[in-house]
Amino acid sequence: VDEVFGEVLVPLVSPDNELGFIYSAEVFGRIRYVDNTVNGGFTAWTAGGAIAPVEDIQFRGNFTRSFRAPAITELFLPQSPTFERPTDVCNAQGRLQGQVPETRTRNCLAFIEATDNDPATYNLLAAQASVPGLSGGNPSLENEQADSFTFGVIFRPRFIPGLQITADYIDIEINGPIAQLDANDLIGACFDNETFDLANPTQGNSFCSALGFGANGQIPNDPSNPAVRTGFINGQSVLFEGITGTLNYTTSLGGIGLPGAVSLGGDMLYVKRRIEDITGVVPQRSDGIVDDPEFSGQARVSYQHDNWGLATFVNYTGEQLISRFNRGPSPNDAREFDQYNDFVTVNANIFFRTDDNFRINLAVTNLFDRIGQGYFGFI
Repeated sequence: VDEVFGEVLVPLVSPDNELGFIYSAEVFGRIRYVDNTVNGGFTAWTAGGAIAPVEDIQFRGNFTRSFRAPAITELFLPQSPTFERPTDVCNAQGRLQGQVPETRTRNCLAFIEATDNDPATYNLLAAQASVPGLSGGNPSLENEQADSFTFGVIFRPRFIPGLQITADYIDIEINGPIAQLDANDLIGACFDNETFDLANPTQGNSFCSALGFGANGQIPNDPSNPAVRTGFINGQSVLFEGITGTLNYTTSLGGIGLPGAVSLGGDMLYVKRRIEDITGVVPQRSDGIVDDPEFSGQARVSYQHDNWGLATFVNYTGEQLISRFNRGPSPNDAREFDQYNDFVTVNANIFFRTDDNFRINLAVTNLFDRIGQGYFGFI
């Protein structure tokens, strides 16, 4: 990897200017060119600025174009033998389902006709008995590229020394996100996709090609030449929009005749939307589901003396849906509940320092033993 970096900071107004209508203002720019032997060159850059109408409040914002090069494992993970059992989406029942049944039906019927099968009796044999495949890295991966915009405010009130509150709006679009697909991902992306070559259905798109369909409409069961190729690809896009906030306050207790200092802090994340489009098939919102709650945050309280201190961390995780689709009782939903309730966990630690070279730190995770969500009397 070879790279070169430069930045410029231009102060437009400083407190020394003593302008009555503005306290400070600045603009900045940063640029980095990176060239590596796998993915070639990329230019990342940022432009932004900050303005403070008064000493206590500063507004800031920037636009950034950035990238992530594929990881070594994503590029060069060795191809390993697998056994794949993709879902049969083109049999009489399967082609009437999916996120867009009309698209799936059209593509499946073209596939069945081109392979001289009967739509009423066609079945994918690989869905009944697994077939050999290969899975590993993809040396043809390209860089992920992102455009992001942020705008925020910093509040440092002079009447409360040591207090800082920030809030920022974030908007990010990632193009070519790297994702790992399995055989079921491939078969859905093949037949549910608007991008499909009806004149050559067995090679309808790149996802169909990765399944290795034969002229008879089946996936060959040949261990010496595995047909299914799974692994990493560059997807379409990921969109993220949210708001972050922080609060930090530190004060000495000397003013009230006590030793040490107290720090209070907190972080908050509100996810307004996260839309993942990997295969081009009906982009879906993933915000608010498991592992991506709409609201999350942490509150912190710590005390520090000369040679010892303690801290408590209160972590909040908001409600999480099992899925945004097929919610609630219905013939298509076998779930007995479709969301996890919000919950709080508490961590704590205490430390002792005997000198500048030795410190003991004791920490407890989940201090109050939060086990899980109650379910009909069970945990």
